[in-house]
Amino acid sequence: MLNQDQLAVERQRFYVQTRGAVYFPITGTLFWTALGIAGFFLSPRTWCVLVLSMAALSTPVAIYLFNKLVAQLELKSPLATLILPALLPVALSLGLAIAAFQSDPSLVPLALVIGLASHWPAVGWMFGTKIYSVHAVVRVVLAIVIWFLWPEARFTALPIAIGILYAITSLWLLHEVRQRR
Repeated sequence: MLNQDQLAVERQRFYVQTRGAVYFPITGTLFWTALGIAGFFLSPRTWCVLVLSMAALSTPVAIYLFNKLVAQLELKSPLATLILPALLPVALSLGLAIAAFQSDPSLVPLALVIGLASHWPAVGWMFGTKIYSVHAVVRVVLAIVIWFLWPEARFTALPIAIGILYAITSLWLLHEVRQRR
């Protein structure tokens, strides 16, 4: 069992060696920006089917890729075992998005933006960084503000704003990793 000092050292090592898992936010940048652009061309119903399919497929792919990266880097860290429990709320939140789709498709972007952020505080704890929690809180506030104040942009500006937030988070992570090295 790790004491507090050992845990801090392990979190630091794991964070630096995995580059703060920056590939997750980079993927989020691409995912949400593409969805925002798609919102200009697709009907809300088609957009919802697309995003729900992508979200359902991307969670197991993200877990697989993270485990492969950890194995490739030969990171035998107990922290790596937290990824599946951290991502479980994301998978469970898809149930809410599916129910929203059945009742009011305009709720789907809000349900996904909030639900797909549920793992970030746990990931942030795992790496010993606050940026992931800040990302989650800003994301929820941003989503609610856009959803209520700009309803016609729920399928365009909302996902694009989240894509931009992910880009900022990615840059912040890269900066933090450089500082910790």
